Amino acid sequence: MPPIANNPKYLKITVQNRGTSPTTITNISFHTYNCRWNRTRYRKPTFSAALKYYEGQPFPRPLEVGGEWGILMRQDERFDELLSKNGDLWVAVTHSFAKRPTQAKIFQLPK
Repeated sequence: MPPIANNPKYLKITVQNRGTSPTTITNISFHTYNCRWNRTRYRKPTFSAALKYYEGQPFPRPLEVGGEWGILMRQDERFDELLSKNGDLWVAVTHSFAKRPTQAKIFQLPK
């Protein structure tokens, strides 16, 4: 893992199981798309990266109905650049109860 900066920024990812059955979280990834149509139709993204370094409980992570799981990912300069350059960065949570990952848009807080 890269060394920690003087004042690191973190991205917090929280997953809640609001379904009717237990599931297992198997992966977290990040994606950008050319347009909204490509994302909604699960077309090939223009950028993809799997989450490797994070602080929290490891994968696979069982999640009961009503359960919550959270991790922290330290943002480095490359992630900040990706977020500011593209604007539309999506996090995808892959879990055992769905055929496709569940995606949510990442918003950058104003400085």
